[in-house]
Amino acid sequence: MQWKVQELQKLHLFFGKAQKLGISDIHINPAIDHIQLRIRQHGRMTCCQTLQPDEGRALTQRIKAQAQMNLAESRCPQDGRIPAHWPDHREVRVACHP
Repeated sequence: MQWKVQELQKLHLFFGKAQKLGISDIHINPAIDHIQLRIRQHGRMTCCQTLQPDEGRALTQRIKAQAQMNLAESRCPQDGRIPAHWPDHREVRVACHP
């Protein structure tokens, strides 16, 4: 699945909204037949969206690319950062676990 410009803009808007709402973590959890997008807000984890497997993989790959992680590596944990592009946003820390 190729990411279109509109989808990338939605991802940036999602990160910006998450920061404004005080969301400290965004978790992308794979399951057998879907991908669960979960957030931690004020210390509480909640499910905010369910994605199809191909959408979740594409989202994960895009985030890893932005965080300058190795896209081919899926067996070892990785850490990265997505730099802030606007003055009112903070950089996003990214961690991937197998």
